[in-house]
Amino acid sequence: MGSGRRGRPPGPRALLGVAGLALLVALVAGPAGALASPAVGNESTPAPRPSTALPLPGNLPGSGAHVTVTTGTVAVRDAQSGSSATLRFGGPAYSAVPSGSGSTPLAGASIAYDPALSAFVAFGGQNDSSNGTVTYSNETLVLDGGVWQSTCPASAERTTCAAPPPARSGALLLYDPTTGSLLLTGGRGSGGGGFADLWSYGEGGWSDLTTAAPPPGLWNGQWAYDSEGGFVLAVTDSGSTYRYLGGAWSALNLTVDRAALGRTYAAMFDDPSLGGVVLYGGFNTHNRTLNDTWLFRYGAWEHETEAGAPGASGLEAKSTPLGPIDAAYDTNLDLGLLFDPTETGTNATWWLENASWRNATSEVAGTPTPGRGASAFAWDPIDGIGLLTVGNRAGSFETSYYFSDALTVALGNSRAAIDVGQSATFSPQLSQGLPPYTTKLLGEAPGCSLSSTTSAYPQLRCSESSAAELNLTLRFSDGARRGGPVTYELLVHLDPTLNLSKESPDPTSAGVPVSFGATAAQGTLPYDTLVWSFDGGPAVSVESPSFAFRTAGNHTFTVELTDAAGYSVRIDGSIHVNPDPGVVLFTNRSATDAGLPLALRAEVSGGTGAVGCAWNFGGAGTSDSCDPVTAFASAGAHQVRFWANDSVGAVQESNLTLVIAPLVTVALGGASASSVAGASVDFRSTTAYGIAPYTVNWSFGDGGTAQGSEVSHSYGIPGTYNATVVVTDAVGGRAVATEVVEVGASGPAGNGTGTGPGEPSNPGGSLDLPRSAAGPSAAYVIPGGLVEVALAIALAGLWMIFERRARERGGPSVGWLRRAAQRLRDLRRGDR
Repeated sequence: MGSGRRGRPPGPRALLGVAGLALLVALVAGPAGALASPAVGNESTPAPRPSTALPLPGNLPGSGAHVTVTTGTVAVRDAQSGSSATLRFGGPAYSAVPSGSGSTPLAGASIAYDPALSAFVAFGGQNDSSNGTVTYSNETLVLDGGVWQSTCPASAERTTCAAPPPARSGALLLYDPTTGSLLLTGGRGSGGGGFADLWSYGEGGWSDLTTAAPPPGLWNGQWAYDSEGGFVLAVTDSGSTYRYLGGAWSALNLTVDRAALGRTYAAMFDDPSLGGVVLYGGFNTHNRTLNDTWLFRYGAWEHETEAGAPGASGLEAKSTPLGPIDAAYDTNLDLGLLFDPTETGTNATWWLENASWRNATSEVAGTPTPGRGASAFAWDPIDGIGLLTVGNRAGSFETSYYFSDALTVALGNSRAAIDVGQSATFSPQLSQGLPPYTTKLLGEAPGCSLSSTTSAYPQLRCSESSAAELNLTLRFSDGARRGGPVTYELLVHLDPTLNLSKESPDPTSAGVPVSFGATAAQGTLPYDTLVWSFDGGPAVSVESPSFAFRTAGNHTFTVELTDAAGYSVRIDGSIHVNPDPGVVLFTNRSATDAGLPLALRAEVSGGTGAVGCAWNFGGAGTSDSCDPVTAFASAGAHQVRFWANDSVGAVQESNLTLVIAPLVTVALGGASASSVAGASVDFRSTTAYGIAPYTVNWSFGDGGTAQGSEVSHSYGIPGTYNATVVVTDAVGGRAVATEVVEVGASGPAGNGTGTGPGEPSNPGGSLDLPRSAAGPSAAYVIPGGLVEVALAIALAGLWMIFERRARERGGPSVGWLRRAAQRLRDLRRGDR
């Protein structure tokens, strides 16, 4: 018996088995491959709501959104661009700072933004009375919550304050990142001359840094912080360039026409987009308006001449300075922003973009009333808001204006999809524009709530108990009343369901792959790939897996689905696995002769369903019977192959080796071809091939038999006899051989060896008569007288009868021969 191994059986029976399996699967599966009756215990059961972050790949239908579930809340972002959708409401605009109970900056006040205080700071200014008297201020104001409040000198709001700088108007004020404080210099006061001092302002109030010896002429000059160089850059009214760094001033000896740079009341600001400091306009020594542009970068001044400069747009030359123009860098629009007040006509707003000036007055709403005087401009890079102060025509006080770009709203995403019972959160972000911001939910939405109506980060959270399609409208606006409505779409789906659609084959056999499938419905599309696990093994993410269980018994599997909203559903199932078909082969004999029939039998166990048999006998043909009979025509070792095939395609192979011997043969030797009656004849047979042991049977032709390969036999009556030997081997193979024996009569009386007088020479009772010639018709020679003649005649007649009976019966019996011999003896005694 050979050991089992897997293989594929040959022949049409295997194909028939495969076709039968396909038909069985089709009958069980029914239309569309659905199971006629799902396995017990495989019902869909909901999984707990997600409680941890779970990224869900794929886009929502029609939204291009990617959903992330965190603690049951759905946050949506744009999956296509990777950033939130952004809307802009309105355009740049000026908005008057509301009047409060606090002070108002005077005309000629200086302003700057202090990041350390997160507020605008104003200092000084002048007030012109109706009688021509001019008074100067050293008050420090902070714009807090849209209201100017006095901080220095000491007030109810501030109980302590170091001695502030002397009162003045038109001072230079900026924020120095290297020292983290505001710096102030220049301007003019009641003495009529310009100040050549330096002051620092921080949380502790003002500090006098005059010992740093600022350059002369800054009182009507200009300065800016150079972000590329990391220092304060200043230009005096005579055109000299200075640097302030590390608490010390130093003159920059540049190859430049200082007369060309010399000016007063010019606009000077840092422009990161150009990589340097821009100097524009002002008045020359002849009080003529300048409209040229200079750029300081790489340690040198560059003169930029262009036809589109603000002064070339038709602005008239001013015979008397009404106040400086001022500028700032808009970090939202990434361009320079300049405000140019005029005594008559319309105030102008200019943008410097890509080193080109453009009149943007028509693009900016809320431009201050025409005819304003001196202006000051500062920029808040943190909130993206500018602050402009302009004096009235008489120069007695200044009005403050915010300059803000369009209100920007990052929507997050305008669409979301969830399952019933989950929460969707829409998180817009409001920026730029002019705070405070306002968000309002329009219409009825019982399942939705807005976290804050005034925050820059409002959240709209919705949770619905039934499937629905909702349109939720939020209206956004800023302090300048720029804004508008945005509609969010929310799809609420029923929880997803999951059903097994395929388990084939079930039951199965060990090692046979089983195909699994499941179908999902409802929930939020798109679904994640199904996640399968077999016998608690590693998870496999595939839609329709195929898995082979290697051992028999009951096996388990799970399949889990997660929809785009993060809700999961799972099925736990089981499947029965039968053992592989087992095979034991039997034969009625392990060895046989060529040409003899051989019976085989296969005992098959295990497997699934009906198990078929397939044999291959090599050159002796094939069979699909489990109990075939075959014969091998040739001798030698023959390999027999067997396959057991069950209904699901499991195959077990076994091999059997059969020894086929040549058919048995026999040869005769040792017997004489002629003999005489009564004489013992020796017979010997020689057997070859076949399968021992052998059985040897003799038939001597006179009714006598014997067994053995060497035997002796004596014939009592002369004649021709066929001695036949039949050899049968251990498996029934037979061989036959025949030898013809001629038996003659014994010799004349007295020539024998009898024991007494008158007894025949053959004591066995036979009579030997001499013949005149050979053959049955030869005349016997009888000696003596008439009695002998008569006896001879009688004997001749008796012999004729004997020969006739011998021919009829194939040879006389021993008894008959004995009676005939006795009769002859009696006749001889009577004659005597």
